[in-house]
Amino acid sequence: MRVMRFDLRDRVILIPVELRSAALYAVVATITLWFVGGWLPAAGFLAAVLAGTVLFPVLLPYLPTDDFSTKGLFLGIIIAAPFATYAFLTMGLGTPPGCPCYSNCNTHYSASNHRLSCTEFYRVYSLHIQDRG
Repeated sequence: MRVMRFDLRDRVILIPVELRSAALYAVVATITLWFVGGWLPAAGFLAAVLAGTVLFPVLLPYLPTDDFSTKGLFLGIIIAAPFATYAFLTMGLGTPPGCPCYSNCNTHYSASNHRLSCTEFYRVYSLHIQDRG
């Protein structure tokens, strides 16, 4: 059986073909994610598309394992880690238990425009729900 070489130059030649086939879908999805979820999901999706179309062919011989699927998984974890870390640090930490919001909340305002802490807001909100039932 004949052995063929697939050097870096050959892999780089395929990048424009991959980008062209994914470009329209990536642009539409990125714009949609920008309006629906903000800059973080849009940037994460765009980074994933660029990783799959540009980085994967270039890094193919250097990624560990022999399977394409695990190479893609490994590259996906590396690309997604900064976005997941940023989302966890900015949206997940600092939120008190029982706080109904997803960001770092310090104060809420009641209907009469009084400042309430998250725990006070939760208590007032739960009393309001009980009164309706």
